[in-house]
Amino acid sequence: MKKKLQLIITCILLVITQISFAQEMVVSGIVTDDFGPATGVSVIIKGTVKGTETDFDGRYSIKVSKGATLMFMFLGKETIEIKVADSNVINVKLKDSSEQLNEVVVTTGYETIKRKKFTGASSIVKGADLKIDGVVDVTRMLEGRTAGVNIQNISGTFGAAPNITIRGASSVFGNNSPLYVIDGIVQEDIIDSTGLEAITNGDSQTLLSSSIAGINANDIKDVQILKDASATALYGARARNGVVVITTKAGKKEAPLKVTYNLEQALRDIPSYSNFDILDSKENMSILKEVESKGFLKPS
Repeated sequence: MKKKLQLIITCILLVITQISFAQEMVVSGIVTDDFGPATGVSVIIKGTVKGTETDFDGRYSIKVSKGATLMFMFLGKETIEIKVADSNVINVKLKDSSEQLNEVVVTTGYETIKRKKFTGASSIVKGADLKIDGVVDVTRMLEGRTAGVNIQNISGTFGAAPNITIRGASSVFGNNSPLYVIDGIVQEDIIDSTGLEAITNGDSQTLLSSSIAGINANDIKDVQILKDASATALYGARARNGVVVITTKAGKKEAPLKVTYNLEQALRDIPSYSNFDILDSKENMSILKEVESKGFLKPS
């Protein structure tokens, strides 16, 4: 009886396997655009990670189940979806997507240049990707967001700006901070706090060292970081350490009213002495006497 049951289960599995293989078919074809065969076009089965890409002649071949949907995707082209029917040959012609081509631009502060016409080195960080809850300073939000930008939080003073260098330091003793441009207006640092002593002495003037510390991250549309001489030539010698171009959000003509409200709130328990392992006055004096006896405490 047990052997008959195993035989029945084996037969059922074989039938299911044959049905699944019978439903699969090899689909091939050629993908072209306005200039001829399209090379490197991604051909993916929708809803899966299975796919392939076209060769130098625009040809592709993929094994797919009948009824599945093939997606043809390429940067700057409209994505095309085709459902597989009885035919095993599917030829596709891609069309340019003007929306995707025009959205990649570089803002140098005074002008906006399409990415394909821009020859300098730059990086862009969208405002939606920049916002970090709990972080107030915009310069700290740029940490780890783009290559070639080093951000060091070298001061523990509350509100102090971090030290930012783009593609390394350009001076040993001088200022290495980049130039900040907000909506075409150059922002100069009020106080030069490049020296180590000025940063670590706790002076309140170091809190004014960042010219963009007061910007609300919710108002930022994007941040462009210009890195090389070609990108920063517009600003001359002031841009020797790179340029950080900030574009804020702006209203559009005849656009509908849109109101956005953001709230950050934190709840904490009221602390009491029982929450901390602290010394009383007697224990504190005994430690001070021990330190004095060992010669570490020298009252002036």
